[in-house]
Amino acid sequence: MRLLICSLVLLAGCAPGSQQGLDRQAEERAIRNRNREWSDAAKRKDVEAILSFYAPGATAAFPNHPPAVGTDSLRSLWKSDLAIPGLLSLSWQPDHIELASSGDLASDFGRVYSEWQTPQGVVKSTDKYLTVWKKIDGGWKVLYDAWNTNAPMN
Repeated sequence: MRLLICSLVLLAGCAPGSQQGLDRQAEERAIRNRNREWSDAAKRKDVEAILSFYAPGATAAFPNHPPAVGTDSLRSLWKSDLAIPGLLSLSWQPDHIELASSGDLASDFGRVYSEWQTPQGVVKSTDKYLTVWKKIDGGWKVLYDAWNTNAPMN
């Protein structure tokens, strides 16, 4: 019985997706860099650049919208949100990145920053987001993208 258990443990350690050879710090840095590039695209309001960060069939869940699934739906969502009157800036920054033991999925929790021109002047908002990244062809792509506001419900 002990031999069977030891064999199973050894096989599990050699299985594809094990942590062997996974440089967790390098992968986290790569996701942070992707986040910075993606956020920069949003600052420029460059919808096509924004879309390049999503995996095929990705889903986004933004406030006051139904889920957007796939490139065409994501394009429509981003165009709509970036065209909201008064939006001056939009960016985000990760607070915590958690890499799956397989090394091909990661979750990313952070803050969304926006500035709005209102009749009362410029208003700054800090909200939160959760993103799931998937490693595809050696690079990180967004599989699920969700954010919500910290504003009180009316």
